[in-house]
Amino acid sequence: MNEKELKKEISQIFQKAESADQAMATAGALLGREFGEVRLLQGRPAKSSFREPAVMEFLESREYPFRGVYMAAAKTATVILLLRTWGNPQPSMQIFADHVAEQLSSAGARFAAESHRSEAA
Repeated sequence: MNEKELKKEISQIFQKAESADQAMATAGALLGREFGEVRLLQGRPAKSSFREPAVMEFLESREYPFRGVYMAAAKTATVILLLRTWGNPQPSMQIFADHVAEQLSSAGARFAAESHRSEAA
């Protein structure tokens, strides 16, 4: 898929998902099929994000020769995109991290409302 198609798919994932966790996992799997192994995390806009166990574990793996971390923030969301791949990373990985952060921020209110509804049930 090209960049435009992937961004459209990611947008649709966030529109259809029932939770932020589901959307992040599905979008990460989609990007992983295209580029290597990808993990998307909701992060905190702090320098300590790189010291979080999930990030450190991902980066310490020697399974792939390239390991990268891309961070993005949009309004209320911060995303950490972790990539492991055999080849050179695509220059568009930061674009995808930015897009996921935008989608997460946009869908955040809907996910919060749905979470409150399910807690009340």
